[in-house]
Amino acid sequence: MVLDTIKEISDIGPHPGGSKEELEVARYLKDCIEPYCQKVEFDSFSYKDLVGDEKKSVNVVGRYGSEGDKDSIIVCTNIDTIRDVDQVVDLWEKKEKDVSNIPHVEGANEPNSAIAFLIYFAKALAAENVKRNILLIGFGAQEEWYAKLLNVDETSIPPKIHKKFERLGYLLGSRYHVLSHGVRNIDSVIAIDAVGIGIPKVVCRDSFGKSTLDSKLLNGLEEIKIRGFRYKPGKRTVEAIGCDHLPFRIAGVPSTWIIATKGVSEEKNFLGYVLNHENIPNYATRNDTFNNLLRVSSEREIERNFDLISKSLLRYIKERGV
Repeated sequence: MVLDTIKEISDIGPHPGGSKEELEVARYLKDCIEPYCQKVEFDSFSYKDLVGDEKKSVNVVGRYGSEGDKDSIIVCTNIDTIRDVDQVVDLWEKKEKDVSNIPHVEGANEPNSAIAFLIYFAKALAAENVKRNILLIGFGAQEEWYAKLLNVDETSIPPKIHKKFERLGYLLGSRYHVLSHGVRNIDSVIAIDAVGIGIPKVVCRDSFGKSTLDSKLLNGLEEIKIRGFRYKPGKRTVEAIGCDHLPFRIAGVPSTWIIATKGVSEEKNFLGYVLNHENIPNYATRNDTFNNLLRVSSEREIERNFDLISKSLLRYIKERGV
């Protein structure tokens, strides 16, 4: 049951990058997808956080097919939780940049529902006996803001792309994967964000620009343009919103992402909608708990979302050729 999976991850509590709780989530994901993958491994990396402390995190990489057999399609999400952005925005409104004391959230919808989807999708891939080379990746330390990756000087990625990564200021796990493994053998990347509330949609434009994978290829999912997220009514801050695929997009890989939203935001321009908590209740805040998820969604709705996304991805994978 998908709710059981989300609850088990949520019961671990907040799992910030580099923490023992993040490692516990990584092990949970590895254990759950291992029966369905040819191979699952941890890919560890080091970084300095926003106050200069050195930490270690890990990417969980599950593989279907053999390494080197055709280019890989990557389906991914983050495994760490974010700081409570409600409190972060209060500081930003005061022009204060030090958010190191803001606590991290439980993350029932984001990222726990997305992690649960990777587990669900691993089973779906095995049931379909898909032969395509596919990577399921849970990236660590994606929400570690203003952090610096260590020990990735040797890379095939051009320096100008590397500099663009640094300007992102977060997404350490997916940046590390691109820098350490390169992108030559990657066909495309599809990232999964919060998918527990509302209707799943494929993003054709976000705060960082247009998606580079044609969203129409993901049949069965609505398209959405997202300009940002306003966490508090009346606040001027609209936080940029992207997803775990961004380093791949910057490096030239066809990429997009999927998120579930409800309703329609009234705030919109040609760049897209400004989402808020009417569209994704409790998103990236301390209120993103399992109990609150059940107040605005249900297992039936979440299973419907997982089924819709899974079928769309399976069609896409099969159309890319075996």
